[in-house]
Amino acid sequence: MWAYTWRVLPYMGLLVMGLLVDPLVIRAPATQAYTAVSSHASSFRTRLQTKQLQLVPDRLDGSSANASDDGAAALSNAFEPGTFHQNHQVAQIWNQLRSPTSPKPRGKAEDYALTEELLRAHARNGTIIAAMSNAGHLDFVLNWAAHLMALNVTSFVVGALDSDMLWEMVDRGIPTFSLEAGLDKGDWGWGGQAFIAAGRSRQKIMEIICSLGFSVLMSDVDLVWLRDPLPYMAQWPAADLLVSSDSVVTTAEGEGLESASMVLQGNVGVVLARPSALAFLQEWGDMMAADPKLWEQAAFNDLVHRGGSIPDNDYPDLFRGYDQGLSIGTLPVGLFCNGHTNFVQQLPETLGLEPFSLHAIYQYSAEAGKRHRFRESLAWNDPEEYYDPPGGFVTYEPNVSRLLATAAPAPGSLQLDNFAGHFDLVNHQLKELRHALAIASALERVLIVPPMWCGADRYWAPHDGRIFPSQLPALPFICPLDHVLDLEAMQKKQPEIVFGPHIHFREYSLLDNPRMPLAVKQNELQIRTCQDDSNQPECASLTADSHVQTYAQDVWLTPNLTDAQLLETLQPYAGEKILRFHDVVGAFGGHKNPQDADRFERRTKSYTSLWMLGSLSLGPDAAKHHNIRRTSHLCSSITHAAEKTLASQQH
Repeated sequence: MWAYTWRVLPYMGLLVMGLLVDPLVIRAPATQAYTAVSSHASSFRTRLQTKQLQLVPDRLDGSSANASDDGAAALSNAFEPGTFHQNHQVAQIWNQLRSPTSPKPRGKAEDYALTEELLRAHARNGTIIAAMSNAGHLDFVLNWAAHLMALNVTSFVVGALDSDMLWEMVDRGIPTFSLEAGLDKGDWGWGGQAFIAAGRSRQKIMEIICSLGFSVLMSDVDLVWLRDPLPYMAQWPAADLLVSSDSVVTTAEGEGLESASMVLQGNVGVVLARPSALAFLQEWGDMMAADPKLWEQAAFNDLVHRGGSIPDNDYPDLFRGYDQGLSIGTLPVGLFCNGHTNFVQQLPETLGLEPFSLHAIYQYSAEAGKRHRFRESLAWNDPEEYYDPPGGFVTYEPNVSRLLATAAPAPGSLQLDNFAGHFDLVNHQLKELRHALAIASALERVLIVPPMWCGADRYWAPHDGRIFPSQLPALPFICPLDHVLDLEAMQKKQPEIVFGPHIHFREYSLLDNPRMPLAVKQNELQIRTCQDDSNQPECASLTADSHVQTYAQDVWLTPNLTDAQLLETLQPYAGEKILRFHDVVGAFGGHKNPQDADRFERRTKSYTSLWMLGSLSLGPDAAKHHNIRRTSHLCSSITHAAEKTLASQQH
């Protein structure tokens, strides 16, 4: 039972955490200030949320004087890109790693062993940072390495789990060793056989390094380093293990460790192990050898908590675990961030901290979701053509202000009606998005998806909109795109004869990325739509045959143009790098060819596969379709869980 509890606690027992953590210390204040974090503490996402919420009407009828359906347009100056997550040095290093000048002498795979000589050549003060990967995750490794190298951290090695990965590392001059594991060279997929096998490789690497007398900071590669972590680890020389956490709350003060009395939900994505933990590492390996299906993180936590865990009397920041035989510390989730504390909660910004790492977990859409979250946070690198594609970009101003006031569900209720505001908000944004996707497809441009607002968080278990006891600052909030859309489906290449042309898209922070060429950012055309009852002077010359009018450097269109009409009307502006629509729903009136409409419908339905039961059709035939409130899998699980709970109480 004890083992089972620790395996499920990080995922299904967060409500229990509310009973284990003193609520008075959940929001422990930061006690240190960092000048380097000033740009991060006022990041563009935080400022965007703040300014947008200031536009929310005071009354539900939207009569507030400073409320506007086009309120998001006033936020264009809210984006202030910081240098926190990404800088030009990272990009330059990444470009060099991405395209090695010439292959290096290779030799034989067996020549690249994990040896004392290799570790001595690269370790710093007896500690090495280590990672492992197969060739299928090369882009993650290059991003991981580029961030470390930009910090002047060279004390790392990468274990190659297949021969292709080994030679990729050798050609780039990245210190590497061969650990052929016979794994699939693609995506391992959480919980699958390859995923489980990769965990054995992690344990094996750590055991070998510690047996050679070195300390190892083991790191996943779906993680970026923003500060040199080794000086931080050196502050706790008495710790045999320092472990990152899946917790969604912090008890840490300033840059200290999490409270020793807080129950550890260890995440082995970041683990420091010293040679004094060798016996633990060996038994960890023995446990997994005895059970081929055992997940290495579950085994790790079982072993840590075996015999109970108690505070370390000699070192108050640490606790005694592993039958009280080891001193263990929990790395703070505000500094060594998991996917929820950073990408959802923005906990470092809330506490004024400068994190060491961002780990892309607590996310959806598999690897596509991980990449997109890093891109949204300016912590990913792409080739130059990503920022200046042929044909240019199209984007739009979301009109969401009036829906934000009623988007947040009331605390404590799992009833579906409690989430009506959240559904209304997301449904509206999906409608805008579908029109924008149609326009992008018609114009053969790449769509920059604006920030997506959510009235509720997303999780694998029932909740009332907030993952208790997380420190989500406020609802609604700008949520990661994978909270709403199936990014794997959006990136998947589908046969055009069935699904129509592929539609490329970009993250909402793209234009604030330091790598965006200035010539692209400054070449933006504003496109507005004249409504049928409009008496605006800029619309006076529009006729059934003339759909466009230029007025004060903006372009005005007649409403509800077909895809063919839009392509023809905007052809004179094909040279503009960015077309920004201010009424994306009013601008598009449907497809000229019904077959094109069917193909587009099939494609976009897969995009919203997580947000089901309904149809938001485009164009004049929309009235023929039922507009049913969509119900996501998440809230279906909420309702079913609530019904079961009520039924059990009644019986």
